Amino acid sequence: MLRSLSFLSWMLVPLVAGLMAASPVLADRAEHVERAGKEIPKTVEHPGAETPLRLNGTGVMRRYFQDIYVAALYLPEREQEAQAILGADDQVRRLELHFVFRRVGGDRFISEFESGMEESLSGERLEVMRTAFETYRDAFETDVVDGDVITYDYHPGEGTRILLNGDEVAHIEDPLYFEALLAMWIGEDAVDGDIRDGLLGVDG
Repeated sequence: MLRSLSFLSWMLVPLVAGLMAASPVLADRAEHVERAGKEIPKTVEHPGAETPLRLNGTGVMRRYFQDIYVAALYLPEREQEAQAILGADDQVRRLELHFVFRRVGGDRFISEFESGMEESLSGERLEVMRTAFETYRDAFETDVVDGDVITYDYHPGEGTRILLNGDEVAHIEDPLYFEALLAMWIGEDAVDGDIRDGLLGVDG
């Protein structure tokens, strides 16, 4: 009897393994990390990259004890040095904001972005960000809600495309724009130290 059970168990091992590999739920768990209730992909396809970009790190923006969004930074290869990431204008890169809070008014979003811009940037970075922001601020005058995703896709020679839930809302050709944008989150005067460490993958 024991020999029969052992044989049956041996036969079931490849069957169970096959079911686990075929299960979309289990596969999805292996391909995502969870932050603030959102599943953030570990890799993403980028139109300018031959291979998928890798998740470098994530950080959660919080205000008044409320989670607002999860920021996710994608690079060709993981990198923990902020200056190396900021200066990589010859590489495709992506920053995503996955909104968690039930609703952020358009006026509030614009106001918060402008405040962060003025506090974290200076010199040429601040000027290029001010100029670019004036060209696309109308796109964010509507509210953003839980589940919305803002994507900033950088491609060498083409600049940055800004997408809301997959639809392009602006295209900034100046290559310095994406550097300035990233500096708001990972620069020396980043808007939030915890997010900076998270995006750089050094938050432990």
